[in-house]
Amino acid sequence: MALKIPGLARYVQNLPADDPNRKPPLWDAVVELYFEDRDTMEAGWASDEGRAATEDLDVFADLSRTSWSIVEETRVTE
Repeated sequence: MALKIPGLARYVQNLPADDPNRKPPLWDAVVELYFEDRDTMEAGWASDEGRAATEDLDVFADLSRTSWSIVEETRVTE
């Protein structure tokens, strides 16, 4: 559903990889949604598609253990 959000430039799912040298993380996934700018992001979430994607989270995510962040990316290398 996230792929239908207007203005979405990039969508990434980060899932933990098996690593015998480290404890598994306390999370199941880190999901990244990229937009060109904050206004585009806010308009996307306010759209019918953005609201539908948010409402659908209850189906597969434990929202009591979910957090959200808006970040500004600083690329150090390519």
